[in-house]
Amino acid sequence: MLQPWRSATLLTIIPETEATWRFIFKCDDLVVFNFVPGQFITLDLPISEKRRERLRSYSVASAPSETNVFELVVVLLPKGKGSGYLFNELNIGDQITYRGPSGMFILPKELNNDICFICTGTGVAPFRSQLLQMQEKGFPKVDVNLIFGTRYLENVLYLNEMLALQEETANFNYHIALSRENRKSEIEFTKGYVHSLYEKVFQQNINVQFYICGWQVMVDSAKANLLELGAKPEQIHIELYG
Repeated sequence: MLQPWRSATLLTIIPETEATWRFIFKCDDLVVFNFVPGQFITLDLPISEKRRERLRSYSVASAPSETNVFELVVVLLPKGKGSGYLFNELNIGDQITYRGPSGMFILPKELNNDICFICTGTGVAPFRSQLLQMQEKGFPKVDVNLIFGTRYLENVLYLNEMLALQEETANFNYHIALSRENRKSEIEFTKGYVHSLYEKVFQQNINVQFYICGWQVMVDSAKANLLELGAKPEQIHIELYG
């Protein structure tokens, strides 16, 4: 069922990287913002007279918390009208118009197979939401992998949070692929693109449910590579950005 348009107020902004910020909103007319981790909301931003040109959708990056607060993580795109408005014009205390939650990029209630989340950039948002809920309610008995790709170490979103989660959770494995990083670091990472990393990790065991989130070129390539490795179409679940 299509949700009605509602309003939310911006509570705070947290710069995660120079060009990627976390926006924390509070719903104006809801006591609890109910959603399933993996879902997204759509913003109606004042950037055009035509509604279809004003709409921008973002996965919820926070976990359900029995409150009316939710988090979005947004990258500032070159010449991006939507992200440009959020970064340059929206201030603490301002209201936005939103609709949602929407989407079916969610986990099954019963997890019987190992899981692999594959993402680049802000594609980590739905997976962070799902992982936070697992952390709160208890991790499933299956292995859970997060494979995150970006260019440089400083661009890795929620880095310390994911490292801590890996430290405290025996069956959560965190993998980082950095395509342009040449500096040495105490943080373990693989030099290269995200594709070579998941191919290496799952070369011997393809009996996994794969969830992929990011831009279409990355998602299409990952799906094709996984099928070539032997994964079946029903093992691959995708969410496109842009």
